[in-house]
Amino acid sequence: MTDTHGEPATLAATRWARPVLAVYWTTLCIATHWPRLDLGLDQVPIIQADKLLHFAAFGMLLMLVFFAAPVGRAASFAGNILVASAATTAYACLDEMSQQWFSRWIFRTFDAADLASNLLGVSGGVLAVVALRARRRRIDRKSHPQDAPHAFVGHAAVVGALTFVSRLLGLVRDAVIVGAFGIGGVTDAFYLAFKIPNLFRRLFGEGALSAAFIPIYTQLRRDDPEASRRFAAITVATLAVVLGTLTLAGEAALAAMRSNDGWSRESALAIRLTMIMLPYMPMVCLVALLGAMLQVRNRFGPAAFAPVLLNLCMIAAATLAMQAGGADHHDRIWFVAVAVLIAGLAQLVWQLVPLLRTRPFATGWAGCGAPLKTFTVLMLPMVTALAVFQINTLLDSLIAMGFSPKSGGPERLQLLGLDRSFPITDQGAVASLELAQRLYQFPLGVFGIALATAIFPALSHAAPSSDNGGDDEAFKRILRNGLRLTIFIGLPATAGLIIVRLPLVRVLFEHGQVDLSQSIRTASILAGYAAAVWAYSMTHVLTRAYYAVKNVRTPLIVSIVMVALNLTLNLTLIWPLGAAGLAWSTAISAVCQVVILTKLLRKHVSDPIDADVRRGWARSIALTAIMAAALAPVTIIIDAGTLTLVQAAGLLAMMVVGGVVIVAIGALILRSDELKWLIRRRIE
Repeated sequence: MTDTHGEPATLAATRWARPVLAVYWTTLCIATHWPRLDLGLDQVPIIQADKLLHFAAFGMLLMLVFFAAPVGRAASFAGNILVASAATTAYACLDEMSQQWFSRWIFRTFDAADLASNLLGVSGGVLAVVALRARRRRIDRKSHPQDAPHAFVGHAAVVGALTFVSRLLGLVRDAVIVGAFGIGGVTDAFYLAFKIPNLFRRLFGEGALSAAFIPIYTQLRRDDPEASRRFAAITVATLAVVLGTLTLAGEAALAAMRSNDGWSRESALAIRLTMIMLPYMPMVCLVALLGAMLQVRNRFGPAAFAPVLLNLCMIAAATLAMQAGGADHHDRIWFVAVAVLIAGLAQLVWQLVPLLRTRPFATGWAGCGAPLKTFTVLMLPMVTALAVFQINTLLDSLIAMGFSPKSGGPERLQLLGLDRSFPITDQGAVASLELAQRLYQFPLGVFGIALATAIFPALSHAAPSSDNGGDDEAFKRILRNGLRLTIFIGLPATAGLIIVRLPLVRVLFEHGQVDLSQSIRTASILAGYAAAVWAYSMTHVLTRAYYAVKNVRTPLIVSIVMVALNLTLNLTLIWPLGAAGLAWSTAISAVCQVVILTKLLRKHVSDPIDADVRRGWARSIALTAIMAAALAPVTIIIDAGTLTLVQAAGLLAMMVVGGVVIVAIGALILRSDELKWLIRRRIE
């Protein structure tokens, strides 16, 4: 197996992987379906030892499928790892569902915990494969440079693979949390509290901090490596002091709020949990800065893996909380809050270890005043511009909390002299919003943000306004191809999420203390958010195009207008649509933002949407329409709300696989360049 850069493959592995896989997969299938098979693991003095076996078994399966080269030994790493991930994830679900289908004969049933362990094993296998490849790439880095403008597709594949693992673990994390605590007042309080420090993770980790730091740091490394080391040191120190001060001020403000006795029980819990998790904010911002330094060195893996540590810590804490039997939910949720802080420390160590090996810091700070000032001037408007999406989701949660009933609170909404019924009638709206956001952010993070993260250094390098002269034609080509890729993936993801929303929510979250009515409410919210997955992805790409040409003012102004629009729509649509109105408000604002940013970008790019982009978009729209026409009638004929969870999982698997196959075959027939770019990890 040889990749597109001529990278040598492990030929021995490819030779033995296929026969070993045939034996292993057959053995695994027989073992998981053998009637009344009991290995006695329940007696082992390890928590859920049988789940560890599930984890190891499916991790090994993923690695064997990858080394068997399902796309072909001459295909790229990206093609083989994506197909291997999809195949083993599908089988992990099918394995558990089939045990229920044949329960009459094999005396086994569907177990959500076993399914979660299977998916965790798949994630672990992906991480192991990516780690092995990263080690090989480091050895061969000098002879195969990755700094050409077209290389961003390859970097996006690495970021996307690791983000896939992170998002998959995020789904498991939320499933465990709502399974333990339900969708109600306690989870409303937790998710609202977690959203505040987590907003900084999403904002800085996926946007402003990296966008401001990377161009300056890249230029200094090229022109004066020693100055770049001093700039890195003073930036880390300054950020730590500023964010530490903000954290202390935030803790003082929260303490003052907590002293008020007029809060409902859920609101008081939200304040206390925020106080616990707020120190995560400076830690995760420093993690983002360290990750940006690694990205400039073409090390995209460590930063993309850091969220995995957060999800693992929270999963472990929620599992421990479930086993703290007899305790009140308000007391047990503290396990998860403390785990967030532990994860922040783990992420810092994870980023520092590979970074310190490259000697990125210097003790002297002489001559760093000018670049630090430039960094500050760039970052502040970028924070506001890139924060619009995060501010909108935070507003959704705050409004959902304020416009829904509380335990021991008033039965009607008292607002500005008005007395009327709450537009959101049940508790749990904040948790439902968070779960819906988790689902639509899965494709957004795996591809949309991964593409934007990887494309930004390429855009910065080719920008006409860059100090090295830039390349106007290269800049246009990179931007246009990025926009084509965004629609090629984002539009089918939008339609697919809307179509499978109910079975998806039921299979993932309808366990433990979650019932069908809560799943239906979450699915209705998901439909609103999912309608603009393509727009969220494109916003990240367009915003970075502005930053590459050093225009931070335009995205800032547009973002401020969008925040005002979203708030207006929130307070309008919440009355007829309830919590789903909040999601539709965010989606409408995102679409408006894309339209405005694209139109104003003509100031820097004469024709950002040229004939090739329009043709590519037309093909993607046609593929999406064909997929929707084939799958939508199924949801009309089959009511997912009447199915058992196993039947819903079967319906979901059938529709997801069917949608992917329809789009892939259609792309091959139409000879879509986007599919070729993704498989080969480069633009020709």
